[in-house]
Amino acid sequence: MDDMIYKTSIGQKITHVIADMHAVAIANDCTVRTMFNDYELIVTPKDDPTELLHKFTVEMAVREVEYRKSPEYRKHQEELNQRKSIQKNKLNQLCAHYPDFNNIDAVVEWLEKLSECDLISLKDSGIVSMFEVHGYFPGVNTYENFNANDKDNFGRWLIGQALGCIEDFGGIHPIFNDHAKQWRERFGVY
Repeated sequence: MDDMIYKTSIGQKITHVIADMHAVAIANDCTVRTMFNDYELIVTPKDDPTELLHKFTVEMAVREVEYRKSPEYRKHQEELNQRKSIQKNKLNQLCAHYPDFNNIDAVVEWLEKLSECDLISLKDSGIVSMFEVHGYFPGVNTYENFNANDKDNFGRWLIGQALGCIEDFGGIHPIFNDHAKQWRERFGVY
């Protein structure tokens, strides 16, 4: 009985990996091996996939506990807390100086700056309400109502996408800046 190497793909879930490996092991009457999160997973036809998943989960939990005790983790947490503090200050500065809501260029630029506050939840910040008071709403100009050739329509769609993400997820999706760049290039806004 020869060993086979199973090649995982980015984004694969451990449950699927184990199930696939077990099926290969049974079909080929062999041992199947792979590395998953620096864990060597070895599957034979006689193995119980539920037990394999349990062993993997326990090992990952043990590693997490050990990592949380490490100097690397403490250093990472300190750096993360510093970044959060910087972003919180930036958020406070931005919210102290909302954009000129009559200038769609300024509104998009302000949201681009806000998108850099990606470690802080914006969900309860009052930003969406402030924008709504000034006529900007989440989820506008979608589907057949979207007109990529109209600056205001495209801009309000863009703003609405950012507001929708804040409302639903607590932050602006990174793709916002790509769309903002397209909007700027299309309408000569720099």
